[in-house]
Amino acid sequence: MMDPELMRLAQEQMSKLSPDDLMKMQRQMFTSMIKGMSPEMMASMSEQFGVKLSREDAVKAQTAMASLSPNDLDRLMNWATRLQTAIDYARKIKNWILGRPGLIFAISMLLLAIILHRFGYIGH
Repeated sequence: MMDPELMRLAQEQMSKLSPDDLMKMQRQMFTSMIKGMSPEMMASMSEQFGVKLSREDAVKAQTAMASLSPNDLDRLMNWATRLQTAIDYARKIKNWILGRPGLIFAISMLLLAIILHRFGYIGH
């Protein structure tokens, strides 16, 4: 167990870091974690994310991740961050739309009117 005083000092030091320094530190931690990860651990992590990897695939993935240069890993992390941001944004939009049943009904009626108009049932 860590000493409470040490925890307080660590938190204080972390709060003094700039966001860029924090991001670099996170990337370094991620890099060292990926490079030191066993294929078994990678296979179990992939299962948690819904991807079933065989032992051979896990070995290949771990080898590929370990051989990435720091620049490639930075680009990979940037894309992963962008993807996560896009997913979060899509979830917010979905929750906003589903939280308004009247809006769903109105959009459905509009789509139905467009389809019926295309087939010539309404309009000229």
